[in-house]
Amino acid sequence: ISIDPEVVVFEVGHTETSFRVRVPQDLQVSTYYISWSKTGDSVPATYTELRNTNVIVQKSSSAVVKLGEIDYVEQNSTSVPNFVYLNNSPETELVITITGSKSEGLTIVPDVLTFGPGVNQLSYQLTVKDLETQSISLTFVLSGVDKSSYEFENGQDSKSTTIVTQNIIQPRIILFQEVATQRTRSDMSVQTNKNGFIHYLVGVSGMKAPTVEEVRDNQISTSVAYKNSFVAQGRVVIRQGDSLIQTITVTGLQAGRSYDIYAYMVDTLGNVDDDGKSVRISTNTRYDAAQFQLRFLQNSLTVKEIAEAREAVGNILAINPDRIEEQAVICPTTATPSRRRVLQSGTVNLDLILFPEPDEPASDTSPVDLIAELETVKADLKKKLLTLDVTDAIEAIALQVSLPQFTATPLLTEVQRQYVTMKASLTSCGTISVILIPSVDDAAIPTSFQIARGWDSDNQDIISKQATTGGNEDVD
Repeated sequence: ISIDPEVVVFEVGHTETSFRVRVPQDLQVSTYYISWSKTGDSVPATYTELRNTNVIVQKSSSAVVKLGEIDYVEQNSTSVPNFVYLNNSPETELVITITGSKSEGLTIVPDVLTFGPGVNQLSYQLTVKDLETQSISLTFVLSGVDKSSYEFENGQDSKSTTIVTQNIIQPRIILFQEVATQRTRSDMSVQTNKNGFIHYLVGVSGMKAPTVEEVRDNQISTSVAYKNSFVAQGRVVIRQGDSLIQTITVTGLQAGRSYDIYAYMVDTLGNVDDDGKSVRISTNTRYDAAQFQLRFLQNSLTVKEIAEAREAVGNILAINPDRIEEQAVICPTTATPSRRRVLQSGTVNLDLILFPEPDEPASDTSPVDLIAELETVKADLKKKLLTLDVTDAIEAIALQVSLPQFTATPLLTEVQRQYVTMKASLTSCGTISVILIPSVDDAAIPTSFQIARGWDSDNQDIISKQATTGGNEDVD
């Protein structure tokens, strides 16, 4: 059974946390029980005790467990559980008294350990409150009925030891920089000087700089001041085992826009890095596509046959056929000259373009690689497209397609009783899709991808129009 994350960490000030428990699929488990305890507390020792815990997961190979209503203690001190062991338990009673060299800033609970018959291990909690660099001398003194049977290594009734406590290291972000940014996502690398949490906020470029409290306490998403600039926020855990370096990945960004990302650090004791760091990123407007050509042993192709070819390629590659477009309906300048095969009598070439996944192209297999995969399964493709010529290899040409951008915000130029006129212009040729949705709270807002594909809605009041432009020209 595995727990993810392996180390479940409480954020400062919080009284609950969650983690995921996974059981191997081949393990036939109908019910399993989960128990937890604070460090130094005893844990359920028997199956019967464990069944009395109230965290129970049934008939699931993976489940999220939430622990709540946990007492939060302000961490203004360092507290460590310690143990005292005896090789053999006393027959009657043995007492060890613990004293420390500092009366202020040092707490030992309990400071008297009484070992009764059969007991050979007890624990105590050592707490240092001032958290300054110092050496603390502890003295252990034997007493009790069974004292004559025990002595320390030096043959004495007492023993002294020294514990060194370290001072607080103020949390600090050493490095926060952009690693890679694509059309809709960006990866940042962050490095700190100690364990803790990185809280980050993503907003549109030029947003008001937030405070560490606003970011740490999740106040931004509900703040009126950030209503038009807030994009996303989150946190990552920084651990020594990860070399104090973590990657922050932000998704769901818009192509061709600039964003400001702010990061603050909070250590496990609640100390904050008030300065923090920020970075400005810009998402790309260009992305990779692939042009390829299919030859058919017939004189021409109908619109229906072209659609069937697109769908067959999509099904073979297990992708959405909408990602495949005929080059003839794309802007003439979109693609590079194709490696056209010379047409013979009774043959026709179909030039197609494969685009990346619209939502997150960086996470998808590249279009060129997909066409290379298509070449290996073209025999299966021919079973779907009976006139497909498979004597020559299906090859791909890598394209860099520029994301169309409005040269200016679409402008409403005329409003009449039953129609409106808008003026718009694109940086490149293409089709401008406009959708008119009645202003009601429960109206479903389509994505740009749905609009471009001809969004189909049951709402008869929704009006959809399209206009074609050759690029850098106004269109009504």
